[in-house]
Formats: sequence, structure tokens, C-alpha cells
Amino acid sequence: MTKTIIFDLCDTVVETAGVPGLLSLPSLHGRLCGQDIENWFVQNETFHAYERGHVDTDAFVKAFCNDLNIRVEKDAFLHVYEALVVREIDGMPALIRRWAHQYPLYALSNNNPLLWRATQRICSVLDVFSHVYLSHQIGALKPHPDAFWHVLHAAECAPEESILVDDNPRCIEAAGRIGMQTVHFKSARETEQQLVKLTDM
Repeated sequence: MTKTIIFDLCDTVVETAGVPGLLSLPSLHGRLCGQDIENWFVQNETFHAYERGHVDTDAFVKAFCNDLNIRVEKDAFLHVYEALVVREIDGMPALIRRWAHQYPLYALSNNNPLLWRATQRICSVLDVFSHVYLSHQIGALKPHPDAFWHVLHAAECAPEESILVDDNPRCIEAAGRIGMQTVHFKSARETEQQLVKLTDM
């Protein structure tokens, strides 16, 4: 029996511009491609530490600029980075409000202080969640099982009693391995259909 639904935030509830959004930094024009920047985020330990809350924003910005050999004013970088959160995804606020009448909802997001500040400005349904768990606050990043277990323990819920809604296939696979039910997010409409099927609502 389902007891709770756990939603990812970035690119599940709010849309982000992703790495291409950083290409608007003047110092990157013509020097690096999106794949170069993507590789840095995937591989860089300082960024991972930032998203686990182990280093501050200054350390993250310094590592980004030094490693990619660019010069940019900190305020300009912060402005562009926060602008990566673009808007709410069509249909998701209404979906979340509907399902909150049936189950306690939680959010679990790989996040950092900059993205979180932007998400708080954009997202209108944060108050609907029983609690929002952010990687930089709990010290654990999806798809590591510790991130999922953190929420499950707090919700007093067994894995099989929960549903994770997430756009990242790696997170879906990892959650499934510990026994959670999952919905691979693609759109609000498909998510609604899958939730109805899983809960027999």
C-alpha cells in the first residue's frame, strides 16, 4: 500500500536551462562547448561537495572559474546560475496540489544554495510538501541510497510504501533497487496516469 509520494524538484517540478544556460556567460563565448561544461559538473569533486553542503558558494565559483580557465565577476556568475531555474513545468503545480489531498508528499532534490534560492522564487507549491529535503542540507546526493533512506526514515515509510517521481533514469534505477515504486517523469499527464495506476486511485 502506498503511504507517500516523493518528488524530485529540478526538471520534474521546475524546468531548468541546464548547462546551455551557462553559455550566456561572456567569458565562455566560443571557448567551451556545452559538453565541456557538462563534463566538469559530472566529474568535479568540488561541485559534488557543494551539492552535499560540504563547501560554500565561493569555493564552488572559484573551482568553476579556475578549472575552466575563465574570468568572470562573481555577481555576474551568480546571476546567470540562478537564472538556470526557468519556470514551473506545465501541469505539475496542479498535479501536486491534487495528490496532496490523498497522500503526504515530500520533495527530494539534488540542490545547492544558488539553485534553491532560484527555486524558491519560481516554485509555487513548496508549501504543499510535508518537507523538502535538499542534498546540500542532508549531505547526501541521489542516486546514492542514503538520500532515499533519509526521506524514508523521516516519513516512517518502507521503500515499497513509497513512490518516487524523478526525471533522472539513474535515480529511478537506484530507487527501484532498494524497493521503491517509481515514476520516470516525462510530463504531468504521463505522471498522473502512472500515479493512478500505481495507487489504484
